[in-house]
Parts: sequence; structure tokens; C-alpha cells
Amino acid sequence: MILSGLKNQIRENHNFIIFSFVKILSLLLMAAQPFLMAKLLRPSDFGLYSLILMPFYFFGALLISSSQNAFIVYSSDEQKEGKGYNRSFTAELIMLSGGFFVFFAFLMGRNFYSQIIPASPLSSLTIILAYLGLMAQSLFSNVLLANQQRKEEGYYQLCNWTIGIIYIIIAHLTNFLTPSTALLTFFFGPIITFPLFFKIFCWKKILPLKFEKKWLKNIWAFSKWAALGGVAAFLSSWGDILILKYFVSPEKIGEYNLGYQVFKGLTMFAGTISAYFLPSVARNIGVPKELSKYLYQKRPQIIAIWIIGSIVLFFSIPLIFHLLYGNKYLSSIIIAQMLIIPATFVIFKSFYQIIFDSLKKYIFSQTSQIVFTGLNLILDIILIHYFGIIGPAIATSIATSLSIIAYFIYWRRLKNKLLNPINNG
Repeated sequence: MILSGLKNQIRENHNFIIFSFVKILSLLLMAAQPFLMAKLLRPSDFGLYSLILMPFYFFGALLISSSQNAFIVYSSDEQKEGKGYNRSFTAELIMLSGGFFVFFAFLMGRNFYSQIIPASPLSSLTIILAYLGLMAQSLFSNVLLANQQRKEEGYYQLCNWTIGIIYIIIAHLTNFLTPSTALLTFFFGPIITFPLFFKIFCWKKILPLKFEKKWLKNIWAFSKWAALGGVAAFLSSWGDILILKYFVSPEKIGEYNLGYQVFKGLTMFAGTISAYFLPSVARNIGVPKELSKYLYQKRPQIIAIWIIGSIVLFFSIPLIFHLLYGNKYLSSIIIAQMLIIPATFVIFKSFYQIIFDSLKKYIFSQTSQIVFTGLNLILDIILIHYFGIIGPAIATSIATSLSIIAYFIYWRRLKNKLLNPINNG
């Protein structure tokens, strides 16, 4: 009976198991990039690399990631009306193109970068190419997810990050690897990968381009709140480093950032689970039976596996870091273990986020992101004085835990309306 039940579970969740396996591999490769950089660069250069990434990820959160969920949700709505989603795709292209010009204007001013890296045509070119690559990666990934080509999206990301790792190794062997040229991993990955996956894109659904003001307005309305939340998420991820910049050396920043990468990797993987389920939940948000199946069958299984994996990772971190870096990043071990604890429960928040996005409750989502990010930054400033680079890890743990509680409370308010008469408690 047990074996038969296990076979049925595998059969029912075949696509998700493949998706998860491929995603884990791609996320491991993505997470390996900063760890590899820390291995190949001096601690001070790795700290400098962390600082270079800050405005890059800021604009990525503000101008690229902010429209991802909006595009997936509204492309699902558009497909209910017909066979394609070219109006949503056109609106997404307009959003991304406008964002690029904003980033380019910032780069030409060089207000931030001029303080940390010497101004040169090569550094400007690498940053521009990296941003274009990040745009391309997001667009290709979103199109595949909107079309529910989840396994293909997983393979695309796996190939993308594999190429990134290969680039880092080649750049190191040819003495081309510096804190600024390392950014080209974001360019070569998606640009080389796209031709390999050209044939799997459902071009008929997104072409010809078709502009309608309604769809641009809808995606913009969703995205502007997501942009605020994205900036808050950026500050949550990079605010620690931004504040540490005024208190500690680049070497200490590198130590903190290395430990933080473990937390970041876990939260990003939780985000990929959200991306997997969002299209189907968005389509079935008004169908209590399907929503109940998602909440009470699929969710508990994934949460159980997540918690077990987090516990194993917590106790494995010291061994992994010692094998990779010896005694070079001892503080990073404590930071990583401390942040794994709240990351263990981020998976609950991710499942609630799927429902909130499907219901277009973006005001709550982004407002809570802003509030708890503000709390995180305030705690950073206070705790750095008492605990050094451990302080921001404590602040992040507190703010993350409180945000999960807020999501749970808000979900309890929505639960009965969504699941009645089907409610398993």
C-alpha cells in the first residue's frame, strides 16, 4: 500500500518533481557563482564586487523583476479570452525598454559607480551588457512560465547558469576576471542560451506584437506597487551591505555577503516554487476545489521536504565552508547558519504570496515588504554597534520572521471567502 501510494504521488507530481530537480540544479549553479567568485578573488576584491552589484540589482528589482508577476497574471487572463497573450507581451516589452533607458541615464551619471570603480569604457560596457542580459533572462523566463512551459524554463535557467560558471572559469584562467568584468556572467548566459531554446518558444502566442492601452495600464498598475516592493526587497537584501559600507572594510562586507548568499539562495528557490504554481493558481483562484487541492495536498508535501532540507543544510554549512575556504571566512559560517533559521519558514510566505498575487492583492504584499524592510534597516543600524557584522543577520532574521507572521494573519482573513464551502481547516 505504501509503495503504491508513493508511486501514485510520483505519477501525479511528475512535472513538479522534474521542475524541482532541474531548478535545484540551476539554483545551485547560480548560488555557486558568488561562492566561486569568493574563492577566485581576494576578500577585498570580493567585497568590491558585492558593492558593484548593489545598484545593478537595485534597478533589476525596480525595473525588471517588478513586472514579472504582473505579466504572468495578466497573460493568464488574456489567454482565457483567446489563444495568445501578445498584448501582455507587448506591454512587458514596453516596460522593460523604458526601464533600460532609466538605467542607462543613471549609469551615465555614474554617481555611485564612480566612487567604487575607476571610470572607463570597459567598466561602463560590462555594466550595460550585464543589465541587457538580465533583461533578456527575465523576459525569456517569463514567456515560458506564462505559457506553462515549466520544465523548459527550468532547462533554460540551468543552461544559462552553466554558461555563467564556464565564463567565470575562462575569465580567471585568462586573467580577465575582475570585480567589474565578473558582471558579464549576466550577459553571456542568456545571450548564448537563447538560440539553443529558440524553437521551444510559442511565437504564435506572442507575435505579432499588439499594443492596447488597457493591458499596459493593467500591468503598470500592478508593477508600480511591485516596484515599490522590489525596491524594499532590494534594500532587504542589499541594505545590510549598504549600511555596512559605512562601518566596516570591504573585506568584512565580503564575509557578510558570502554568508548571506545562503539565505538569498533559499529565498530565491522559494520564489521559483511560487513561479511554478502562479499560472495555475491564477487560473483557478475562483475554483475552491482546485485551490483546496493546492493548499492541502501539494503544499504540505513541499513544506515538509523544505524543512528537512533546511535542517540538513544548517548542520552542513561549517563543513562546506571549511572545505571551500579553510579559515578565510569563519564569520560567514555563523551568518549563514543564523539566516537559515528564518529562511526555513519563508516557504510559508511564498505559498501565501501566490494567492495574494492571483487575487491582485499587491497593495498588501508591497506595503508589508516596505514596512518590514524599514524595520530591517533600523535594526541594522542599531545592532551593528553591538554585534558587528553579525548584527545585520540578527536584524534580517527578526524582520523576516515578523513578515511571515503578517502574511499568515492576512491569509486567515481571506481563507473562508476563498475556500467555502470547501474548507479543510
